[in-house]
Amino acid sequence: MSEPLPSSPPASLFDVAGKHVVVTGGTRGIGFMIAKGFVDAGAHVLIAARKADQLAAASTELGGVPAVVADLST
Repeated sequence: MSEPLPSSPPASLFDVAGKHVVVTGGTRGIGFMIAKGFVDAGAHVLIAARKADQLAAASTELGGVPAVVADLST
């Protein structure tokens, strides 16, 4: 029988502080909320979406994160 895995607190299992994260669709809805969560958790976030004006607004609201206009649907 194998030994049980050591338990780790959830905070250390999912720590993203200092990590680099790309969020597609990061200008609104779930994508924006995910990007904000990563920013709040200390990650280096880049958002991508199709509309430049929405990207600029979301980037500003997220504290000036880098933003890239990209259509990743094709």
